[in-house]
Amino acid sequence: PHCFSNDKELRFFATNDEEYKKIGSYLEARLAKRIEQNQSSSDNVENEDGEESNTYLPYYLILTDDYLNIRK
Repeated sequence: PHCFSNDKELRFFATNDEEYKKIGSYLEARLAKRIEQNQSSSDNVENEDGEESNTYLPYYLILTDDYLNIRK
């Protein structure tokens, strides 16, 4: 279940350029949405050090064995 988006439309496992682009586009859209939400609201939470931090869920961990190919 961790390899698919919530709507099961996108698999977070790529083996070719087309799949890399789909995942990259999805993550770019999520990042843009988070930036927009961050600028329009002040839903910050204090962490243990007393500093404010944003709460972003879910987190994404990207694993690759060919960084240069993915970067292109």
